Amino acid sequence: MTKSIKKDLNKVNKLLHPRSRKAQKLHQKANRLITREKSKKFHAMKENLIGEKLQWFKDRLIPNVRRYTGQMCLDIISTYLSRFDQELEQITIVHTIGKNRKNRRFASREDVINMTILHEKEEFETCGLEIPDLMNMQQLAYLRSWNGELRFLQNFHLTRYTRKQLEEKNDTLLPEDYLPQDDKEEEDVAMEEDESHGNDSREDEQNEDSEWSDVPDESDEDKDPSKPNTTKRNKMAHAFKKHKRCKGKMMVE
Repeated sequence: MTKSIKKDLNKVNKLLHPRSRKAQKLHQKANRLITREKSKKFHAMKENLIGEKLQWFKDRLIPNVRRYTGQMCLDIISTYLSRFDQELEQITIVHTIGKNRKNRRFASREDVINMTILHEKEEFETCGLEIPDLMNMQQLAYLRSWNGELRFLQNFHLTRYTRKQLEEKNDTLLPEDYLPQDDKEEEDVAMEEDESHGNDSREDEQNEDSEWSDVPDESDEDKDPSKPNTTKRNKMAHAFKKHKRCKGKMMVE
């Protein structure tokens, strides 16, 4: 029971007739809240599934490409459709070990995987499998820079690709479709130079500090322990005079 319904029930001071207006209003409100919670859960589940799909494609992107061709999309979709093969093999191995068991182990998981694969393969052959638009440069750049947060799913545009559609595409990658590769050797050399320069500067600072520490302090040498501290004596005298003035003013008043 939600908090709003509890508040409404607390306001009621007497028993309600089941067919009264107030009872009907409470019933309608409860049904409305239940349907709202169901829609929230369904929306969150759908977002999680889309996020997992996008993360799977992001982890298997070709690094130095601005966009995908039809053949590249066909290859990655075939890999996507066979993503459960290893898990199914493990389940079959478990079944072979326990042949004498009456109950089939991991039966629900195996059925869900088989139904999912069958549905996705049917979609890919007929109406199209929904995946991120890898042929679009902007969408592919979004996918590369995506940090996995579900609140950014609205920036992605999912498209449906069929096997026939991708096989008929005879496009190839042009030189401008490749990302510029950074020269790693030059970067490493520059980083080594910066580190060596920083180490040299630190050593120079340490040498300067050691040189200055060897020089004796003139103020310490000038101090004679036999002589009294005149500054401390002057401060005490000044404080005594100030106290005497304040005391005299109070006596006059």
